Amino acid sequence: MRDKRLLRAVSAAALWTVLAIAAPASGQEPGATPLGFDFSKGAIEVKADSLVVLHKENQAVFKGNVSAVQKDTRLSARELAIWYDPKAGEKGGEDAGDSVKRMEARGDVRIVNPAAESEAELAVYDAGEKTLVLTGKEAVLKRGESSVRGNRIVLYIKDGRLQVEGGGGGQVEAVFFPEEAREAGGSKGGE
Repeated sequence: MRDKRLLRAVSAAALWTVLAIAAPASGQEPGATPLGFDFSKGAIEVKADSLVVLHKENQAVFKGNVSAVQKDTRLSARELAIWYDPKAGEKGGEDAGDSVKRMEARGDVRIVNPAAESEAELAVYDAGEKTLVLTGKEAVLKRGESSVRGNRIVLYIKDGRLQVEGGGGGQVEAVFFPEEAREAGGSKGGE
């Protein structure tokens, strides 16, 4: 009986943690991506050793010491590729944010914003599918002190769902702090 209660408590704590990590941060703007960038508000400053724009492919590729910053959000990687819809701005009423279809950050990827922090060898944001996929030998997604690690982390933004896979004989790892997860989940004692 005691083992069942312990198992339930651990399961509940794990569930709260996954929900807290996968859920959008309370202060996050509605147009913000899980990368932390909000394409509809404010400039995103990208610096790199080089930039190649491939008009036929509707792609911009930044290479070498890439740094992208927007307000409190920072992305660093060896390479950042952005696929865009060149006609999005012409459709009337749509802003530049609608033009980004996909972003791939490659090589020592680190994303830091007030809501979360992540590290991976490859981070892929797909605007159409509303997914963020982090892959690498030890991809990690952190919110506060809580974290999940695996070889592949998929955040399904529409569903608020998180899937973590080990791969290659490796296991997934979740470290969670139940009190932190309850705070992120919205229990504010009497409100």
